[in-house]
Amino acid sequence: MKNLLAFLSFLTLAKMMAPQKKNMIELADPTKPADPDDSAQVLDVTWSDAPLKHRKNLFFTGHTALKIQPNGNTPADFFNLLVTDELYNDILQQTNAYAEEVFLSSSGYEKARITQWKPLTKEEFRVFLGLFFHMGTIHINRLQDYWRTHHLFNLVCFSQRMSRNRFLLILRCLHLAKNPLPDKTAPLDKLHKIRPIVDYFNKRMFEVYSPSRELSIDESLLAWRGRLGFRQYLPGKAHKYGIKTYVLAEPNGLTLKLLVYSGAKDITGGVGHASKVVLQLMREHFDKGHSLFMDNFYNSHSLVQKLLERATYCTGTLRANRKNNCRDVVNTKLKPGDVIAKCDELNGIIMGKWRDKREVTFISTEYSATLQETQNRRGQKKMKPEAIIYYNKFMSGVEHKDQMLAYNACDRKTIRWYKKLGLHTLQILLLNAWYLYNKYSGLRANFYDFRLNIIENLVGGTKQEKPKKAVPEGVHLPASLPKAEATKGRVQRKDCKVCYQNKIRKQTNFYCPKCKDKPGLCLEPCFRIFHGYDK
Repeated sequence: MKNLLAFLSFLTLAKMMAPQKKNMIELADPTKPADPDDSAQVLDVTWSDAPLKHRKNLFFTGHTALKIQPNGNTPADFFNLLVTDELYNDILQQTNAYAEEVFLSSSGYEKARITQWKPLTKEEFRVFLGLFFHMGTIHINRLQDYWRTHHLFNLVCFSQRMSRNRFLLILRCLHLAKNPLPDKTAPLDKLHKIRPIVDYFNKRMFEVYSPSRELSIDESLLAWRGRLGFRQYLPGKAHKYGIKTYVLAEPNGLTLKLLVYSGAKDITGGVGHASKVVLQLMREHFDKGHSLFMDNFYNSHSLVQKLLERATYCTGTLRANRKNNCRDVVNTKLKPGDVIAKCDELNGIIMGKWRDKREVTFISTEYSATLQETQNRRGQKKMKPEAIIYYNKFMSGVEHKDQMLAYNACDRKTIRWYKKLGLHTLQILLLNAWYLYNKYSGLRANFYDFRLNIIENLVGGTKQEKPKKAVPEGVHLPASLPKAEATKGRVQRKDCKVCYQNKIRKQTNFYCPKCKDKPGLCLEPCFRIFHGYDK
C-alpha cells in the first residue's frame, strides 16, 4: 500500500513539473539574442598565440573617380548627373497612370480634388521637388501653412511657383511603380511599390562613381510608426520604429548602395541573414582589394573568410557567441587597457579582445592587435589596438549620412510609406551630389548653400512681374475721391457728369484729376465717353 501511494505521488508530481519546465523553455527562448549568421558551419579552427606571419597582401586595383563627367561645374550639373531624365520619365509615367486610376475610382464626385487633375510634366515635377526640398529648409508643422497669406507665414516662394491644391494633388497621386495584377500563384514582392527607384539609385551610383578603397556597411532607419508588415524596432536608433535599410557607404557619408529589409521572406532573409546582406551589397565590388568595416551584427569567422577569398579585407567588432570564435579570447577576463589576441594562421584572421570601459571583441584580416597611441579631439592620448583605431576612423559613413540628412529633413508624417521612402531616396541623391561636387568640381560649398542652389534651379527662381506699360502723355486716368473729414471718414461722392447730361442721376467715387473742375465720372463707360477714348 505504501508503495502504491508513493507511486501515485510520483505521477502527480511529474505532471505538475512537466508543464512548468515547458513554460520555462518557451519563456527563455525569445530572450536569447538571435544569431543573424546561424548558417556558419562549426569548423575545427586552430588559434595560436604567435603573431600572424602570412597575412594575405591585397592591392587595391580600383580607381576612385567619376565614370561619367557632368555637363558643367555647377551644383545643378552634379545633381542632374544623378537625377536623370530616365528617373523623371518613370515617375511621370507612373504618376499620370495612377492619377487616372484615382479619377476613375472617385465615383464621379464633382467636388473631388482629383477632377482638377491635368497631366504632370517634367518642369512641373521639378518645381514640386524643389518646393518639397525647401520644406526641409523652412520647417512648418502643417503642410497647408506654406501657402497661407497670413502675415506670420506669407511664403511667396511657394504660392508664386505652384498652388496649394496642385501640390497636394501631385503628392496624392505620386507613384513610383505600377500596381501588379493579383496573382495567387506568384509570391508578392512587398517592395514592389519602391523597387524601381531603389534599383535606379543602385544602378546609377554604380554607373557614375568608382568608390575609394575603404567602405563600411551599417543599417539606417527611416522613421515610420504606421501599420507596416516589415516595420522594425531598433532601440539604439533615435526614432526606434521604422523601415530598416542596409547601406554601403564611404567613410565620408557617400551612399553607394541601398538594400531595404522587408522581412524573413526577403532574398536576404532567413538563416545567414547578415552574411547574405553583406554579400549582396558588396557584389559589384569584390576582387578589387577593398577594405570593409562592419559592426558586430554582421561579422563572423566564416563571413570574414569568404570576403578574404574574394580579395576583400574586413575589420570590425565581433559578438562573443558567434560560431568558430576562439574560446580563450572570449572567456579571458581583462583589466582596463589590456588586450588579448589569437591568430588563425591558416586563413589569415586575427581575433582579439580589448578592454577600455568595457570589453570589445574584434576581428580583422588586415590590421593587428598591437597597441598604438592615438589622440582624440580633446587632445587626450590613449593606447588602442591597431584594428580598433582604423575601425573608429572608417566606420562612421552611414551615421554621417544620417546626420547630414537630419539637418534639413523633408520627411512628412502624412504620406504613405512608399512615398516617404521614395522621396527619402531622392534626398540621398541630393546629398551624394553634394559629396561629388566638393570632391571633383574644384570648389567647396556647405550642404545648406548647395541645397538652396539646387532648390532655386528646380523651382526656376522667382516669377518676374510683367512691367507695367508706360502711360502716354495726354491720356487721363481715373482717381478715387479722398475721404472727407466732415463726413467722419466716409468717401466723398460726386454726380457723374455724363449720366447727368443723359438725365440720369448717378453718384460715383471716381473723378478725372486732369480735367477742368475735376468732374465725377463712372469708370465704365462714362470715363471713356467723356474723354472720347471709345471713338
